Amino acid sequence: MEKIGGSISYQLIDIFEIIEDDTLDEQQKREKIIEYQKSLTQEGKGILIEKERINGQNKKDGYFVFGNIDEMTYYDLVKTKEYVDKFLSSLTCEAEKKMSAIVQGYDKESHSIKYNFKLADKVYNYAQGKEKAVRGHTLVWHKHFPPAIDQYIEDRLGMPMREYQVQHPEDFEEKRKEYTKQFLGEYMKTVGEHYPQCYCWDVLNEIVPQMEIRTTILTAYSRRKSRWSKTLKMV
Repeated sequence: MEKIGGSISYQLIDIFEIIEDDTLDEQQKREKIIEYQKSLTQEGKGILIEKERINGQNKKDGYFVFGNIDEMTYYDLVKTKEYVDKFLSSLTCEAEKKMSAIVQGYDKESHSIKYNFKLADKVYNYAQGKEKAVRGHTLVWHKHFPPAIDQYIEDRLGMPMREYQVQHPEDFEEKRKEYTKQFLGEYMKTVGEHYPQCYCWDVLNEIVPQMEIRTTILTAYSRRKSRWSKTLKMV
């Protein structure tokens, strides 16, 4: 079946839930949404990812506010909700399902990856409640390589990577590749099982190096750098 989809952030879902709250009258909804809009750039309210692509997003005080949610009027937000509920048959997270949003660290005592699904759950659960399909975006994105991966690898090497590289130069690259793939296997299995109703997944998003064109005084060509492609030996 053909799906008409759109990307949506957890912040917009939060606002949709305020609009749906039958315990509030319209004025109370307006006031609550205004307070929420004011909070969007405060610490802890957004997904803070350094050097995230802009692409229609606003960056305020170092935090990303998807679209212009913080500036939209109550009327515009209500109409946006009506449009999403009526016309979209599929929803896709903005950044909430990207690795740097979900992977929260590495626990050396339990030798396990630490996850936080709270933000992505908001979009997923809203879609499920409205009987909409969900696209899984994305398991791996070229700009996201959280520190937990190195910690995972070093835990299995039994020492810091630089130290292992000095002591075992002959197999360092293969070991790093092996444990990176092992990390990905565990990560993808866990995320996939957490979101079993996603009808499809973007698995490896933009990690293969491609030519980028930079126009300055002279037109320059260079490969987009990706630690994934380097670590997994895709070049």
